[in-house]
Amino acid sequence: MRIFLLTCLLGVTGLIACEFYTAEQCNQSVECKREGLCGLLDGRCAATSDEHCLQSRFCINNGECKADSGKCIVSSPENCRNSQQCKENGLCVYQSGNCVLITKSYCRIQEACKVNGLCGIDTKRFECVATSLEDCEGSEACQKEQKCQAENGQCVILDSVCKTGESCKKEGLCSRRENTCYAAKNEDCQSSEACKNENRCTASGGKCTKYIPPEPSEANGEQTSTETSSEQITEGGQEQLPEEVPEQDGGAGFED
Repeated sequence: MRIFLLTCLLGVTGLIACEFYTAEQCNQSVECKREGLCGLLDGRCAATSDEHCLQSRFCINNGECKADSGKCIVSSPENCRNSQQCKENGLCVYQSGNCVLITKSYCRIQEACKVNGLCGIDTKRFECVATSLEDCEGSEACQKEQKCQAENGQCVILDSVCKTGESCKKEGLCSRRENTCYAAKNEDCQSSEACKNENRCTASGGKCTKYIPPEPSEANGEQTSTETSSEQITEGGQEQLPEEVPEQDGGAGFED
């Protein structure tokens, strides 16, 4: 059964012309690509599935990715966050069916501010981040995990946590990289118990290890042998040729 969309033009004197559309024509229309109006609903082109919306430009640009009552709407924070207008204009916050501008005041009332110190705003990426010492110091991450300084938008542990920690004393893990304590240099290891008790005094791969001198390679051995042989056959920088052996009578020769 074919379903048609009937569009009629009305003139001053009444009905003058009607034009028919099929579901296939809706699916191939400009409105389908732009707004997700790819199906038929009650005799008109409409968004009849989420798939119609997800492939539309309105979803990519504006976050209108959910089919509802024949049209595409913004329905979740993810729709806003993933939209082009969030990346370009900061309209990243879902509010009453719309994407609105993200602000510092918005970030400060979020759970991520209380828990992880993400109370400031990155105005280039338009997201909530830790931008200051104050952001981190008031967070649960600081109180519970000693993540009290801001670095690259996150709250991370203080350098002093590594330098004064038990892992520094025992294993030489006295330097910090993000939220990890590690052995960055030999000095980290040399004052540790690992060095004193187990001779692990060299920093390698972030840990304190025993120093193992490199073994001579076979190639070096061959080169030494060659150089020695060369010294034996040279004298004063000139190559010594082997002595000629005098010919013996009766030896092979040329016929006259």
